[in-house]
Amino acid sequence: MSISHLLSRLALPVIALSLLTSSLHARFVNYADLPKTLPFHDAVEKLIKDAKDKDALAVIKTASDAGDKDAQFAYAFALQNAYGGLEAPKDKPGALIEEAKALYKKAADAGQPSALSNLGLLKLATGEDVKTSVALIEDAANAGNARARITMGEMYLEGVGVAKDPEMAVRWLQRAQEAEPSEATFLLARIQEGANNQEAALAGFRKAAENHYLPAIVYLGNKMLSGQGVKIDLEEARKWFTKAVEAGATGAKVNLGIIAETEAVIEKSKGESADQAKATESLKKALALYNEAAALKVPDAYNKIGFFYENGLGVDKDEAKAAEQYKLGADAGQASSLYRLALMNEDGRGVKEKNEAEALNLFYTAAKGGLPAAQLALGERYRAGKSGLQQDPVAAQAWFERAAQAGDVNAQLQLANMYERGEAGPQNFKAASELYLEAAKKNSPVAMFQLADMMEKGRGMTKDFIKAYGLLLACTKMLPADDNLGKQAAEKLTNLKKDMTTEDHAKGDEFFKQLTGQANAPSQPAPPTKTKPKSKSK
Repeated sequence: MSISHLLSRLALPVIALSLLTSSLHARFVNYADLPKTLPFHDAVEKLIKDAKDKDALAVIKTASDAGDKDAQFAYAFALQNAYGGLEAPKDKPGALIEEAKALYKKAADAGQPSALSNLGLLKLATGEDVKTSVALIEDAANAGNARARITMGEMYLEGVGVAKDPEMAVRWLQRAQEAEPSEATFLLARIQEGANNQEAALAGFRKAAENHYLPAIVYLGNKMLSGQGVKIDLEEARKWFTKAVEAGATGAKVNLGIIAETEAVIEKSKGESADQAKATESLKKALALYNEAAALKVPDAYNKIGFFYENGLGVDKDEAKAAEQYKLGADAGQASSLYRLALMNEDGRGVKEKNEAEALNLFYTAAKGGLPAAQLALGERYRAGKSGLQQDPVAAQAWFERAAQAGDVNAQLQLANMYERGEAGPQNFKAASELYLEAAKKNSPVAMFQLADMMEKGRGMTKDFIKAYGLLLACTKMLPADDNLGKQAAEKLTNLKKDMTTEDHAKGDEFFKQLTGQANAPSQPAPPTKTKPKSKSK
């Protein structure tokens, strides 16, 4: 079994720390970036330490009212974020933002270098005319503002306010490299990664990480741990996450724990030759790291600790302790903790009593927060009419669609089955087959079998024995010989071969290779049969 498959069996996927600069908020120039020589900078420092410091804000406002362009910029930033105890009138909730825009405009007109960019971003964030907002940021970028150039590059990279255009993104980022080398290099590496130029991307990520750029350090660690376009390297992942922790990213302790947990899973996968003491030691190391992260109030850590106690990993099984940890994670808004706590309430495990109403509330919260597992859970309960819900195929399909769009294989299977049966509307064989194919490409034997059955029988499509052969062959190779679905696939494959020519077998082997990335052993010549026309490929 590969490390990639082992990672997929862990309680959580690789955690992506929220340190990347993809949000509009992260693009604003902070007043902390103002020159330390400014007469009111002590007030800025005080406000950085205590965002409610009214006296510090009053000093900045006095300088702003006197016409100091940098103070106008600083006070606009404070208005924008409601620092210094500022509050908007209840009848005018957007008053502070509007005042911030006006001050940014004054500062920009007076030549303050970052005000124009912040004004454009603020207008974009508040839904004003996109064209005007982008023009303001572009004007700042053309005037030499490096942060604005980075912003333009990322906007073209992500398609925020403009159409996605990697070529334009590269141009802006290259212009920003002299003043902002690490961040520009990191974003240029992301473009290389999107173009599947993994070697150049990896070089860029490493260069930015070695220059101590924290998002690159975290991103590179995640790549090495998850195998995103590279070979999994646990030691290099550990190196980068250790650097991330040293740089203040306490959440990376969870990633270090995942590495130790992965090492335990790898050891246990060796079967009889496994060193159980070594595996147990790795689990204890992982739990210690999760506890360190939990002490620092990292939400993801609570979920991991809860999973360890729920399943007795390196500790005695204790569902009550697991529920306590999940509750801490749920209170912090951690989606997986909400989901796990919902399951425990639904089953009455680790909690005072079974509570389906509370379970549904937790499922909804996690699902609305975007967790595919919770969306799938709601879909399943609506489809079956259980856990206190009335059977509702339309609601079930809606939740399955959300989880399927996020790439959840089980949701794709459920949704495909609903489309095929026409449970929430007319039958849609085309949509069903597309979903089955997507799940089959993710190594789902159920999807392979179902799609092969549709192709063999021509259900909603032209019969295609060649692709059906390739799918059934992949299904049989993925499942044990004594598995019921594997037996059915093997039987269908044997019967299908009888109606295929040797040339068809070769084409089926080629489709199998396209699907799995592996070559099949050369097919044996088909037994002599009566002459028949060649099968049609879809």
